[in-house]
Amino acid sequence: MDINQIYGVVENTEYICTQCPTGYTGDHCEMCDDGYFGNPTEAGSTCRPCECDGDPCDVFTGECITCRGNTEGWHCERCKLGYWGDASVGCEPCDCYTDGSDSDVCDSADGQCLCKPHFAGQKCDECAEGYANLDLQCQPCDCDIYGAKESDTCDPDNGQCLCKTGVMGLKCNECEESYYDLQKESDGCTGKLMNEMQLIF
Repeated sequence: MDINQIYGVVENTEYICTQCPTGYTGDHCEMCDDGYFGNPTEAGSTCRPCECDGDPCDVFTGECITCRGNTEGWHCERCKLGYWGDASVGCEPCDCYTDGSDSDVCDSADGQCLCKPHFAGQKCDECAEGYANLDLQCQPCDCDIYGAKESDTCDPDNGQCLCKTGVMGLKCNECEESYYDLQKESDGCTGKLMNEMQLIF
């Protein structure tokens, strides 16, 4: 029996095939079975398995009809717009922070959102270095250059600067009680008023 008889590609239609090769179906094995694609009535075309993780594909082209796990593409090989991850195991939403991101679309490979100025983090839900207080749209630290150990570093949550000796305040721009003279030349507020008063007496 030649190949045309096996695949049913024959002009004689008086018979019906009782057993077709794997992937073929029809009275004369002239069509691809579920889960396969191709056009066996065309010379050189065979029925091949769909590459859609078990889901159906177009019977002629092989393009996946449905994709799972927020994926898309001819073979569900990439994440949908707005999702990221490994398409072979499923993609997850970008979930970019609305106030901190310029878009709800992220990098499909690592999930990095496109952050606005002063924002940071994968989802742009953190303040960049030198800025603080997410609820206030990440304001500059603005630490006092004389009273703070670092003028552009502060607590990212509340904006508290790291103060030098004897210095206090959110921006480290005030002297603690009994301290004085916050100047450029000093390492914070110098001396203690109480001790100096005691020395006088």
